[in-house]
Amino acid sequence: MSGLVCSVLDALGMKHYPQSPKIRSDFKVGVACHINRDRFLQVKSWGLGLVSVDVPFDMVQKQFGNAPDWSYFDTLFAYARTAGLEVATGVGGFPPDPLLTPDLRPAEDFYRAFFGRFRDSITYLTPWNEPDLLDFYRGTPAALEEWYAMVARVRDTIAPAVKIIGPNCSALSASDAMIRKLSALGVMRYCDLISQHVYEKTPDQTAAFMTERIALYRACGWEQPVLVTEMGFNVNNVSEEKQATYLVNALAQLSLDRNIVGAIIYMLGNYKDAASKFTDGYGVMDFDTGRLYPAVSRLAACLKAAA
Repeated sequence: MSGLVCSVLDALGMKHYPQSPKIRSDFKVGVACHINRDRFLQVKSWGLGLVSVDVPFDMVQKQFGNAPDWSYFDTLFAYARTAGLEVATGVGGFPPDPLLTPDLRPAEDFYRAFFGRFRDSITYLTPWNEPDLLDFYRGTPAALEEWYAMVARVRDTIAPAVKIIGPNCSALSASDAMIRKLSALGVMRYCDLISQHVYEKTPDQTAAFMTERIALYRACGWEQPVLVTEMGFNVNNVSEEKQATYLVNALAQLSLDRNIVGAIIYMLGNYKDAASKFTDGYGVMDFDTGRLYPAVSRLAACLKAAA
């Protein structure tokens, strides 16, 4: 069947996808939990081995100079260790935006404390989320290069086993320009893996998007393996059964590409944002009721078969 025909059938929701596709046995599958530590054991029981969590600066210190309170995250990372989960994390919410100021020393002090406390709990760290979007970053690519250099310097000194991943760009085509600018500045010399977000409507489109992005990375001279740090769908008017089918098939198709080491589902719970095109966006459970969506049992079966 031609690619055009497949695309048309996908758009019409008519394409047949397998109920239980094969996911590569060494392909890492995770889920974004943000700061929801209480679900870690449940996530592990589904066969997942990786969680993505946030460390918001304002939950720890609020302002530079304040005494930090790490208590919540002491427990969070302890829960992850108990569950046997790898952790991908990012620290954000620094006030004010530190990349708009020349002095990175307060942020560097924070990272020193962070790495010193949690170096045995973290597998991956992303220095900045979606720097190609104004909602998350208003500085220059050159300032971002300085930030990556600072994070890498602290990591090398205190937590060399932690893998830095970047540039963590969005799924928008405009991010291509940011990728090229960061490449010209040599940002990826600080990174052990490439991180990328993808939000497409179907499994085929998800795989095709990543193929195009990886081609861009390789053209920029980036040879690192790729971790999809957010993978989701617009689920408006899409049945829960079809959501489950799309999820497992997208993961299976991504796992065919040996450049990609894994993917993190965005996200654990359903969310609603009237200003977003992802209204009623992707989640594998309903936080309001605790009900698991069909995607969970379908994914668990596929991962069990792959083990």
